[in-house]
Amino acid sequence: MLQSGPKVRILDPKSQEYSYQFGNFELSSKTGQLRKGGIALRLPPQPTLVLLRLVSRSGELVTREDLRQELWTDNTNVDFELGVNRCIRRIRATILDDADSPRYIETVPRVGYRFIAPVHCIPVPQPESNLPVA
Repeated sequence: MLQSGPKVRILDPKSQEYSYQFGNFELSSKTGQLRKGGIALRLPPQPTLVLLRLVSRSGELVTREDLRQELWTDNTNVDFELGVNRCIRRIRATILDDADSPRYIETVPRVGYRFIAPVHCIPVPQPESNLPVA
């Protein structure tokens, strides 16, 4: 069963932090830190943003156009198709997923991607401020 989390602004320091848990992995919506069994994994910024977008919309189709709008502004000159493909390949290599028999990321050819593994979205408690109340 997929449990989609609330729509949050990704990597926004002012927003509520969520921990997205799938398989042995945990991904922070606030820091973008990916962990496997408590051990931090290295994932560059753009693949991290793609993974956050996919897990935050688990079970939903995330189009390539959605990813373009999320990652690149209109005035950015970049080979977008190559960029998205590299991001997905890097994510799959990091989480040990296989495009031919996916456990996490399903490819919808020429359209986009869907995160297919069960995802649990858990709010991370915010530390209470030690400021005195007036």
